[in-house]
Amino acid sequence: MSNVRLILMASVLLFAVKTSVAADDNPEQLPEVIVTDEKSLEQSRIDRGAVLPTERISKKRIEQKRAQTLAEAVAHESGVDTQTSCANCGAKRVTINGLRGEHTTIMVDGVPLHSAVSSFYGVDAVPMAGVEAIDVIRGAGAALTAPEAIGGVLNIITETPKRPFATTNLQGGTANTSLLSGAAAETALDGKFRFLAAGQFARQGLWDIDKNGVSEFPEFTNAGVIVKAQTDLTASQSLEVRYAWQSISILGGTTDGTRPTTFLTNVDSPSFDGNDVSRRYLDSQSKIADVIGLKRHELVGRFKQRVGAASQLQLTTSGAWQAQDSIYFHGYDYTNRDFLSFSEIRYTTPLNVDHVLTLGADGRLQNMNSSSEKLYGIKNLPPDDFKFQNGALYAQDTWSVNESHELSLASRFDYLSVKWPFQNRIVERFLVSPRVHWKWMHDAQWTSRLSYGRGYRAPLSFFESQHGLSEDGFTIGLTEIETAHSLGYAAHHLTNRWEFGGGVYGTLLQNTAYAEESQNAGDSAQFKNYSDSLGVVSSYLSGIYRAENGWTLETSIEDFRLAKAYKRLLPNAVTEQRARLRIEKTWGGFETSLICTVIGSRDLALYRYDQHYLTYEEVPADPNNPALGNVEEVSARKNTKAPLYATLDFTVAYHPAHSIEFSASVLNLTSFTQTGYGDSPLAWGQHGPDPRHFHLDNMHVWGPLRGRVFILGLKTDL
Repeated sequence: MSNVRLILMASVLLFAVKTSVAADDNPEQLPEVIVTDEKSLEQSRIDRGAVLPTERISKKRIEQKRAQTLAEAVAHESGVDTQTSCANCGAKRVTINGLRGEHTTIMVDGVPLHSAVSSFYGVDAVPMAGVEAIDVIRGAGAALTAPEAIGGVLNIITETPKRPFATTNLQGGTANTSLLSGAAAETALDGKFRFLAAGQFARQGLWDIDKNGVSEFPEFTNAGVIVKAQTDLTASQSLEVRYAWQSISILGGTTDGTRPTTFLTNVDSPSFDGNDVSRRYLDSQSKIADVIGLKRHELVGRFKQRVGAASQLQLTTSGAWQAQDSIYFHGYDYTNRDFLSFSEIRYTTPLNVDHVLTLGADGRLQNMNSSSEKLYGIKNLPPDDFKFQNGALYAQDTWSVNESHELSLASRFDYLSVKWPFQNRIVERFLVSPRVHWKWMHDAQWTSRLSYGRGYRAPLSFFESQHGLSEDGFTIGLTEIETAHSLGYAAHHLTNRWEFGGGVYGTLLQNTAYAEESQNAGDSAQFKNYSDSLGVVSSYLSGIYRAENGWTLETSIEDFRLAKAYKRLLPNAVTEQRARLRIEKTWGGFETSLICTVIGSRDLALYRYDQHYLTYEEVPADPNNPALGNVEEVSARKNTKAPLYATLDFTVAYHPAHSIEFSASVLNLTSFTQTGYGDSPLAWGQHGPDPRHFHLDNMHVWGPLRGRVFILGLKTDL
């Protein structure tokens, strides 16, 4: 019997007063006692029983997006933004509340398995096969076991089979888009043993919209397998084991399939017609090819023991192994081997009718070792290897003050140590991270939530701030751990047909890690802490109307306010204003979905895009001394204003029988892309004060890089 039901029974026995366990990183929660309409409560995207504002992305919603990866599944969801940080290598960053990608913690069934290193390419490695839902929890302190979630948490919830089933999903479309996925589950011993196996193979083709011979969107394949087994050992004991294997392959830049097997020894500037990146590429395809391969293995074990009538002891241990092999078109190779382990012991018990106490300890260890023949062997630069250790104790009291108020008070006590052995740098700190979450049930429809949390994270890798490594290397200048204070308020209103929400989150960042570019050609960049505090404010309004005749209308508007100094530290331009309209209609055996997303205009110069250029030309080194000859100098600055634009996604599904679904989808119906707008991601990037220090980059990204895609699908359920 689950902990949820045990605590609920204890609460009923103790005079039936409402008690609930905070959501945190454990997906099990107590149901809410005060409800309105049962059907509307099930449809609500906000978990009314949670102290934290938790928004759920359902399996149906993920499928309507035709999402193949985690990055696609959460794109444009409330408070979440998926950013492409490099058009060539296709690296994605998932952000929450307008903060950086490394401020988002990715968990699987409440277990942290990703880090800043793995999330650079790892968010595209996570398949959607076997995923039941994704919970989005915003703000620092969103999870007891993940205080580094300064922006928030994405908790991937894998399917827990309650009955035997088998599903297949086959999709094919234009631009070499395809997907084959399936899942099967079995139960035995009267449901005491449950087994799930799921797998996926997906593919997306490259895009060269301006036909200049350099792709703006890379060729991409993704494969993954998940195996999950759960068993009730006794009436009071349960065990869960989950294994996952994931793999991605990315080929960017090249348009003819050229796949280099080693780095370029000669890294002169690739040639374009008139030295203009918007015109025809004239050079070897190997000069603009990025090749990235990544493989991941994850293993998680969780044991639960009921203690007494209503208490529970939970033991969790996990490990994630990731291997990346890359060749970058800047002329160097780079591989890394990353191991992350996490263990936790947690004890939850009701103290009395009003208080539920949670005590725990957790620890994590991460080792990353890298190699590069070009960077470390030929150029003799120091490797970016690191060792990270973290041990913590935490406590939480969830207090049901009365029928209207619930208060969660928690704090973590952490010891952190980061060592860069080849950089002769060590950062060690003891930190206290308190958090306060208050839920106020104004009445049966209105709920308010106020939250405060202090978070931290240890900056680990130069990956966080630049495209892979710098070809000139880098030095570690970090002296502090990043910390943040987050304050948020959210309100939610739910009736039979209507659902409204709104909120504002403010985050104050301290000791932000960033890459300070070298001031002279050939010098190393430095990874260091920013000296001043930086502020980010995220706010939103949303509404949903569910009509009786099968119509559903959903709309939202969001605003992300970032300090100007913070924008200068980011690797890419982010979304600042966004509006979304979603219309769904069901009738007979048909379901239709139309999603319109509008992104506001932005000043790209604030993100250092004013250092991106279209052309370079030969100019005199010294007009007064012709004997010195000519040198190359960038000119014709690229676009520094991103326009307001909209994208449309449309899906129609037909169910001739309960177990069969035929579907047709059009992604990016308007086919708007930034390249089609006349501003491809290619640019000559200027670095430092010397105008002659520049190289070709594919990071001038502010809008969609993939055009219109038609997809046909067939799904079966047995």
